[in-house]
Amino acid sequence: MKTKQAILQNERWQDVPGTAHARIFPCIRKPDVTSSNVYLLTIGDNIVFLDTGASQEVMDTACDALVTCSYDREKPLIIIFGHAHYDHIYEGLVDRRFEKFGKPVFVCHASGADIIRTGDQRYTQAYLVDLPIPPLQIELPLFHNKNQDLEISEILPGFQLIPNNIHISDEILLLSEELRFPDGQSLFFWAVPGHSYDSMAIRIGNLLHVGDIPFALNPGVAGILGWDTIEFSKTLQRMEWILENYEISVICPGHGNAFSVSEFRKILHNLKQSHETLPDVALFDKGRVNLSMRHAMDLMDEAYRLFPIVAGRIMLLRYHLEELEEFETAEDLERLIPVDDIEKTLDGFTTYYKDFQEKKLSELQVILKSLQTLQKIRSYLTGHTLEHLIDPSLVRRTTRLFSDLLSAMQGVIPTARLKKCDPVHVLNDLILKQNSCAFSDDDLLHSIDDVTSFRNILLSRLAEYQNCKEIRFSIKTPDTVQFIYADVDRLSDIYSALSDYYRLYGADSVNVEIFPKKDFVHIAITPVGVDWKPELPLSRALLRTVRYAGGKIVKLPKPGDEEIILQFPMEK
Repeated sequence: MKTKQAILQNERWQDVPGTAHARIFPCIRKPDVTSSNVYLLTIGDNIVFLDTGASQEVMDTACDALVTCSYDREKPLIIIFGHAHYDHIYEGLVDRRFEKFGKPVFVCHASGADIIRTGDQRYTQAYLVDLPIPPLQIELPLFHNKNQDLEISEILPGFQLIPNNIHISDEILLLSEELRFPDGQSLFFWAVPGHSYDSMAIRIGNLLHVGDIPFALNPGVAGILGWDTIEFSKTLQRMEWILENYEISVICPGHGNAFSVSEFRKILHNLKQSHETLPDVALFDKGRVNLSMRHAMDLMDEAYRLFPIVAGRIMLLRYHLEELEEFETAEDLERLIPVDDIEKTLDGFTTYYKDFQEKKLSELQVILKSLQTLQKIRSYLTGHTLEHLIDPSLVRRTTRLFSDLLSAMQGVIPTARLKKCDPVHVLNDLILKQNSCAFSDDDLLHSIDDVTSFRNILLSRLAEYQNCKEIRFSIKTPDTVQFIYADVDRLSDIYSALSDYYRLYGADSVNVEIFPKKDFVHIAITPVGVDWKPELPLSRALLRTVRYAGGKIVKLPKPGDEEIILQFPMEK
């Protein structure tokens, strides 16, 4: 299998395309929230940093690379911050080793300059990972009304700063400044707000540095202080204009590997589509991180509870197939649902969480790892018809964990499709589905001459047999039907989850009572059984689902009184 050749060779000096005397040394990291990439440039006999990152390891690599260059400690060393987030600037604030390669001249957007000058932990996002931001004076703030040729000549002798603002349309202005070097080569800066107020795109030759634009809609990124959804929409058009009007061949992002222009065009297209459906994202601040962390832990706890049920049912199904010598069907099932891969994914999160407990990782990293883990599990369980093999409710509950965490991070309540329904009918419908067969014995006999049909029906019958709930429901209702407003799928899943929980810990029946109370309908649910002995409480993720279904919990179970009461708005 051919591996894709990198557009830029990592940690190697190479020519910048479209220039006469410029070279680049990329320090490219695997994308994460702890540090950006760092790009070193030599432009003639001048050294330039594009971002300094927040990793000492990356700065070690950068300094080692500079040792191989010819440098003059009396000449300016230009350090550019593409935007003022801690993961792009931190090493530039605290690691002074680069001073031996020249006299540092710090360059960034004027609005970022004020933030760095005051050591603003909130705007830089440093407070999310408990990093201090030492104040620093920016010598050359760009897109500032006071930038004059005389001032530039004092800061960077022999350089010129040339503004050239462009009206892309009546609504969209592209602020542009060109920093011309003494040898005639130039760095072009464009103001591209949206991800942050001070975001810049930077071009040299045919190379374009785009910062965090490709990731601006990612969970935990969209909504941070400085995010502007209207400006981001305009910036996507600004980027398209730049690609149309300049010869660009290499796109350097703030994180991860470089892109080709065709790849970046696809990214911009996808960003446009995603932006159109993006909800009104809440501010992603420390409070949101704390809340997301609690949600992440609750949902991962639910994943650890649900996966053994999924895995157990699949393994039992494979066992029955092998007992019937249906080995090929058993192998197909194993490929369809990679139980071992899901287990490795969860084990990987366990290891990651241990590192967090040892203070090696931040809460934000754990939240994003949780989201990645739940997304991967969802990918394993979607895209094929698992419902008839496992349990529709179980599949929904497992795959929904990802979207629920994403909603928590975005600060929106997961969308509930509330409609009028009879809670008794919802429960009876669930019981009927759990104890009915999609295919009859006659269907199985008639399919015996068609190998594919026979295997599918056999698999379905075996799955239905093991999915049947060995628990009885006793339902007490008032004389008149009590209609409620609820998300029917989520309400059904709540019933199913409680049924699984009660059966797991020894209950053989469940008493359900429906009764009105003022403007609401209450659903009281109580497990019954001589062997009933819960070892774990109901998961917080399950309890939170009641709110997502349109209701609330008015009574929680406790030792000696296992009744739980749900409340939903009454249909009048």
